Amino acid sequence: GRRLRPQDAGVLSSIGKSSVSCIRRPRVRLLVTGDELLPAGQRPRGAQIVDSNSVVLRGLLARDGAMALPFEILPDVPALIGEVMADPDSDVVLVSGGSSVGQEDHAPRLLAELGTLDFHGISMRPSSPAGMGRIEDRFVFLLPGNPVSCLAAYEFFAGPTLRAMGGRS
Repeated sequence: GRRLRPQDAGVLSSIGKSSVSCIRRPRVRLLVTGDELLPAGQRPRGAQIVDSNSVVLRGLLARDGAMALPFEILPDVPALIGEVMADPDSDVVLVSGGSSVGQEDHAPRLLAELGTLDFHGISMRPSSPAGMGRIEDRFVFLLPGNPVSCLAAYEFFAGPTLRAMGGRS
């Protein structure tokens, strides 16, 4: 019921245990979408926005014991988004952006096509365009692109799920 520390491994070794049952850290594919997004640290011009959600989400994933897989910012191209969303190497997919009902918000439709869209649109502010579903046995969380909404949706839905999957309270 706890994370093994080096001294725990030493005690296990000293009593003849070469292996123990444990829970693997959940592998999370982070998908950040938006034609207007620039990588963190760049200077925006015009209608461009610097991505901050990936920075916050990677910190939250580390805090919650998950392993963040490599990610990239994807343009609002449904085929690309769907391909990454369906990644079989992940246990959980977090989609930041594209979760509302606008013309370039493809995530809810893609999730419904690739798996199940269990809920979309919640009576909560911030975070009303959040959603959740599954592709095969993988959870997919649709997190709003607005940074405060993204954080709130993660903390209410994705974070508790990841902690439970990793054996944490």
